[in-house]
Amino acid sequence: MRTKYGEYPEYNTSLDDLKNVVTPDGLEGGYEALRLSIEAIENNCYPKVTVLGEPQLGKRGLYPTISAKNSASKTRLLTDLITWSDGNHSLLEIAEKSNVPIWELYPLIKKLQTSNLLVLTDER
Repeated sequence: MRTKYGEYPEYNTSLDDLKNVVTPDGLEGGYEALRLSIEAIENNCYPKVTVLGEPQLGKRGLYPTISAKNSASKTRLLTDLITWSDGNHSLLEIAEKSNVPIWELYPLIKKLQTSNLLVLTDER
């Protein structure tokens, strides 16, 4: 848990160290949050589906042939990504609309690009 500004005497002094105040796990958590934030900004783009209508996912190997744990939610996320990939919504907006962190969309973007179903642009 993070402490508010000025809540302990060691705050922002030489006594605020990894042995007495800040834990390595806490420091790593802060680093990871910043890393993911920067990665999200760097990977943000405007994806656009390259086909008209609904693409055939089964013939491209993108639709599961057997039921497995979480396969329905993964398929739903893939179809949500395709639905919102009109070149007008950023990847961050799509992640928010799909209620997932942006990094969960990265592997789906790669699959759709490999299948020539998606292009990425930097602008609307």
